[in-house]
Amino acid sequence: MDRCLLVLSQLAGVPYIRLAVLTVGDVTVVDGAATITTPALTWTLRPADDSLLCGPCAVARWLRILNLVVTRPSHADIAQVLKKAKPGNSGSPHLCRTTRALDDATLRCRCCRRSTNGVTCRSRCSG
Repeated sequence: MDRCLLVLSQLAGVPYIRLAVLTVGDVTVVDGAATITTPALTWTLRPADDSLLCGPCAVARWLRILNLVVTRPSHADIAQVLKKAKPGNSGSPHLCRTTRALDDATLRCRCCRRSTNGVTCRSRCSG
């Protein structure tokens, strides 16, 4: 998560005040580009040749970890998955180019759990 925050704040230029209220529905990774959309602005990160230095890959990793935490909330399950994960390197495949979808549970509003593509339903919830 730290890497994703650094990428979003330093590479994409998303202000910290926007990062504090960012939801999974505000972030998309499609065809190698990560797009962050808020009511105020939209930021887009383009991929780098090296997957270790690729901003959209860092965002895709964060989305996968978030999806894991939501769908398998057991600490033991998460620890096992992280233990088995191979460390990234320059030759690693670009995660920003995969088409793995997030689970529906991850895309629900965090306060009322309605399906809203991960965006807090700001008109009905306080967030």
